[in-house]
Amino acid sequence: MIRVWAVVADGVVQRVGGAAEMPPGPGWVEVKTGKVEQGWVSDGKGGWMPSPEPVPASVSLRQLLFALRDGNWISHDEAMAAARTGEMPGPMVKLLEQAVAAKLITAQAAEDAALTWASLYTAERADALWGLFIAAGSATAAQVDDLFRDAGGR
Repeated sequence: MIRVWAVVADGVVQRVGGAAEMPPGPGWVEVKTGKVEQGWVSDGKGGWMPSPEPVPASVSLRQLLFALRDGNWISHDEAMAAARTGEMPGPMVKLLEQAVAAKLITAQAAEDAALTWASLYTAERADALWGLFIAAGSATAAQVDDLFRDAGGR
């Protein structure tokens, strides 16, 4: 029986090969579960999955509003209002207010986020605005990354 072996570096499969008993060479690990291909990453459960799409460094406000609406972060009417006025959508404002009340972020940080939103033409993934939502417990870093991936695909 042929066993499947892979070379993994920084959590990413670099090479895949097969051999009857011994690995093809030094640095190879046996793949005991499921399918694996070059470029795949660990699924955290002992298996492998395709590497996720890269996270865009920035997206337009239009792309962001579509992704926020389609991801149920905000409603269609809230997305339209934000597009018309430049104001942060109500649910996002409420999340920041709750984070200030719970002392997860400062009032100054919430005000800075509102000003950032009001002047937003391009949303930068690295902007502190997203860190505030993460710190407030409103989203995880992975959810924000997925939001940017969704927005970038529009």
